[in-house]
Amino acid sequence: MTEPLAVDPSTGDVYRLSGQPPSPLAFSGVYPASDGSIWTTYGSNGTTVGARSADRGVTWTTWTPAPGKTVLALAGVWATRSPRTRTAR
Repeated sequence: MTEPLAVDPSTGDVYRLSGQPPSPLAFSGVYPASDGSIWTTYGSNGTTVGARSADRGVTWTTWTPAPGKTVLALAGVWATRSPRTRTAR
């Protein structure tokens, strides 16, 4: 992903975050929280930065983790698959 997108969960509207990124590092992940804030992660060569915006990306609060720690963006997917039934012909 070359640029972050955010989705408003109440409307499904997608927003392209086209302002100045909060970090010069490579974009890693984005999470739109239920309170309307946007959380992003950036990283390159073992260096990571976390960022949060409460105004749709106009302003950002950034932080770097303590030495030896990292900021991660994780996604969990729960899926079930129905077994296919084949009918003999």
